[in-house]
Amino acid sequence: MTGANSGLNLDVVAAQASSQSISGIVETMRGILRQVQSSADSGMGSWGGSAAKSYNSTQTDWSATAAKLQAALDEIEGKLTTGFKGYAEHDEDLAQTIAASTGGHLTI
Repeated sequence: MTGANSGLNLDVVAAQASSQSISGIVETMRGILRQVQSSADSGMGSWGGSAAKSYNSTQTDWSATAAKLQAALDEIEGKLTTGFKGYAEHDEDLAQTIAASTGGHLTI
């Protein structure tokens, strides 16, 4: 969306496509995090002793960090997908409202 006097140049279609692409990447990263977690969990099934306790502690730290990463990914995806949803329609509605309120011309 561009306009000579709009003050904003935004290609809504490209922005939405970028948002969808990022959503795909976020989903891929979620899958990778699940795979790592699953592999790490399966390694603990038959392991014991002090090395296992150290590993478990490290795994717990990793899991907490992965959860923070997942939350950040969810937030990024959410902001991008909702940020451009309906933008074009809202912008057009606003332009029509402004034009209607001034009769299309501003008279001073």
